[in-house]
Amino acid sequence: MMRLLFRSVWIWPTLILLLTAATALVTFVPEVTVLLGAGFLRPILVLAFLCICPGMAVIRFFRLSEAIAEFILGLSLSFCIGALVAGIILYANIWSPTNIFTILLGFSVVGAILQLLLPLSRRLLAQRSSQPQGRVPAH
Repeated sequence: MMRLLFRSVWIWPTLILLLTAATALVTFVPEVTVLLGAGFLRPILVLAFLCICPGMAVIRFFRLSEAIAEFILGLSLSFCIGALVAGIILYANIWSPTNIFTILLGFSVVGAILQLLLPLSRRLLAQRSSQPQGRVPAH
């Protein structure tokens, strides 16, 4: 049952989108943190986002057979993507933690949306290929 839950097509993209939205909300709208009185939540959400979302937005496209391998590689890839984005921003001479965070947020959202659209496109292609093709007249 647990393996089926983690292999579901929509679980990880939904988790990525929810975690990204929550992290963006507590980071860029400080009134939310003050109103909720949940100042302790901000570092937890940001750390969870940075450790999970960028890597899982990419690693799911590899369609690995083992869920634990997928999670461990996603975690490693998250650190690599974060370091790569930070290095590019540094060498581009536009260093800003806000820019890095915004790029990672966008990267994660795009990856999650593509993960949700991929099964739909596969289903449409399968339907299209199963339909009988008309014969092309010979010239």
